[in-house]
Amino acid sequence: MVKKALLGFYIVCTLFFVVNFANQLSTKDGATVQYINIGQGDASLITTQSGRHMLIDSGNDDATATSDASIVNFLRNDGVTHIDVATISHYDSDHSGGMRYVAYYFSPDLMILPKPMDADEQSKCNDIISECGSNTKIVYAKQGDDLKIGDNFEADVIWNDPTAAASNDRCIVMQAIAYDNRFLYTGDITTLTEDEMIADLPNDELKSNVVKVAHHGSRFSSSTEFYNVTKPVYAVISVGKNSYGHPTQEAMDRIASSGATILRTDQSGTITFHVDWNGLRRVSPASIPESTYESVAEGAEALPTATPIANDYIYVSVAFANSQKTYYYLADNDNFEIGQKVMVPTSSAPNGVAATVVAVEHYAKENVPYPLDQMKWIMGTAN
Repeated sequence: MVKKALLGFYIVCTLFFVVNFANQLSTKDGATVQYINIGQGDASLITTQSGRHMLIDSGNDDATATSDASIVNFLRNDGVTHIDVATISHYDSDHSGGMRYVAYYFSPDLMILPKPMDADEQSKCNDIISECGSNTKIVYAKQGDDLKIGDNFEADVIWNDPTAAASNDRCIVMQAIAYDNRFLYTGDITTLTEDEMIADLPNDELKSNVVKVAHHGSRFSSSTEFYNVTKPVYAVISVGKNSYGHPTQEAMDRIASSGATILRTDQSGTITFHVDWNGLRRVSPASIPESTYESVAEGAEALPTATPIANDYIYVSVAFANSQKTYYYLADNDNFEIGQKVMVPTSSAPNGVAATVVAVEHYAKENVPYPLDQMKWIMGTAN
C-alpha cells in the first residue's frame, strides 16, 4: 500500500511539474507586438522572446521627449533601453518624426530607411542619420529584403516602389512573421499601391493575421479587395485627434466587410498581441470597445471624411486615357469627385488635356507628399 501511495504521489508530482512547466512555456515563450498609442501617427514595437526589439515607425517629432505621445517616453516606460532594428515606412513626419530621438537615445544596431527621393526626404533622412552612433549600420530598403532576428521572427520588405510619384505610395510595406503568424505594415499606401500588390504578389503571401490599416483609415486606402485578399483577424488603426476625418466611415465599412475586427489606438490605447506556437492572443484591449465600429446603414449618410483646415492643399490624382500611370495636381476647391473628367496642363499641352480623377485628399502645406514647386493646378472640368 505504501509503495502504491508513493507511486501515486510521484505521478501527481510529475503531472504537476509537467503542467506547470507547460504553463511557464506558454507565458514566457513567444513574441509581443504592440501598436503604440502615439496620437495621429504610426509606431509599432515588436519584442522577441530573448528581448530583442524592432521598432517600425516612430510617430511625430517629440523634441522635448515629455509629451504623452512621445515614442521616447513609451519605450522608456516599457523598459526598453536598446533597439536592435529600427525602420520607417516613409518620411512623413507622423511616421518618421521621432526616429532621430530613437537613434540618439536607443542606439539601434540597424537602421532601415527608405531611399530619399527629393530634397525634403533627404533632409529628414540626414536628420535621422546624424543622430545614429558609429555602431549603427544604415541600410536603404529595397523590395525583397528579409531580416531574420531569431526566436522564430523575421521581417520582410514585400513592397517598395521608390519611383512612385506620391510619398504615400513610396512606403516600405513590411510583413513581420512570428511563429507563423503574419503582421502586415502598410504605412500610408493608397488603393493604387494595394491594387499593384494584389496584381504582382502571390496573394497567399499577403494573407496576414493582423493588418496595420493604411493611412490611419483614409478613404483612399483599404479597398474591399485588399482586405478580401489579406483576410486579417484584426485590423489596427493607429490614429489620434486630427482634422482629416480619420478614420473614415468608408474605409471602416470596407474593412469590416471582410470580417476583420477593427481596433483603434484612439479608443483602446496601445494595442498588444502575444504570439507563440499556440497562436495569436490579444492582450489589450481585454475587450472590444462597443464604439470601435458602427456600420453605416444602407441609404444612411456617411460621416464626413475630411474637414478643411487653414492652408489646406487639395491634392488630386488623375489618370490619362492613354496611360495607366497616375499624375498628381493641386486644386483650389473640393468639388472634384472620383471619376470626374478634368482638364490638366502638361508640358506638351499647356492649355490642358482631359483626364479622369482617381483620388482627392486634403493635406496641410507641410505634408503635401510631392514637391509643390513641381505641381500644377487643375484648370477645371472637361466637357
